[in-house]
Amino acid sequence: MKDGWSETYDLDRPFPDGKWLECGYGTHNEVTLSRPLPEPSKACTFFYRKGAKAGQRSIKIECR
Repeated sequence: MKDGWSETYDLDRPFPDGKWLECGYGTHNEVTLSRPLPEPSKACTFFYRKGAKAGQRSIKIECR
């Protein structure tokens, strides 16, 4: 991603309670959203870019 950075998380191992993605929003994570990931997911890559305002981030997530 131009003008940004990325991190990849390995998911290729057993997760007894399934694979979940959780995101926190707000200065103090006042809002939390979560959802299950498809079982065949082996990794998720998060692509980050600075937002328009201080502390904001634009995030794109790809799981495969």
